[in-house]
Amino acid sequence: MRKVQPGLILANLALLVLVFMPLTFGLIGIIEMVRAKSPTVDREFAIGSLVLYSVIYAVPALLGGLLHQAAVTLLPARWSSQRMRLAAVLLSPIMLLGVALAGQPVQVLVWFAGPLLVGLVLFGYVSRLPEGGNRPVNQNGGSGITVPRGGTPT
Repeated sequence: MRKVQPGLILANLALLVLVFMPLTFGLIGIIEMVRAKSPTVDREFAIGSLVLYSVIYAVPALLGGLLHQAAVTLLPARWSSQRMRLAAVLLSPIMLLGVALAGQPVQVLVWFAGPLLVGLVLFGYVSRLPEGGNRPVNQNGGSGITVPRGGTPT
């Protein structure tokens, strides 16, 4: 298990709510325009809908994000950063559980599975991860990796 880093968790939750929720709802809006065969849409209505849905789903998304962050924190500390990143991406659909627990019908999640999956996988890929425990550590607590001037890491 890794050390819990509240600042890291808060940064990831802010990333989820401020970046990936609007991205996902933007994708959903584009898909709905294509499904409705309506290439023109009132810009104010589209932006208002994006903001409204982002506010409505903020709490369920935060609940799902907390579940994701708890799952990532429980991963073994000896895992490499590549394995951690893969686990974070594969664990990202757990965030939908937060939305389902908040009472959202499963049909809505299935209807928008494509944009949701894109947003979740991207979030899992770019979210900040806790540091792994498999790197060499020197006596001062550093990484033990030194880079001489004009040389390669040793």
